[in-house]
Amino acid sequence: MHFISNLIGINLLDPMAIPFAGPLVFASFTGFTIGFVILKLMDRTIKEEKAKEK
Repeated sequence: MHFISNLIGINLLDPMAIPFAGPLVFASFTGFTIGFVILKLMDRTIKEEKAKEK
């Protein structure tokens, strides 16, 4: 449990920390994932356009 607490930056044993910090941490993970997917899709599109130009 301590490893997971250190990984996400929340003391999971403290019931007061989760309602405040939990949504922020999980929103940042979600934002990172969505941003990563968007960048990968943009990169793929740019590569396809450059291949069509040749």
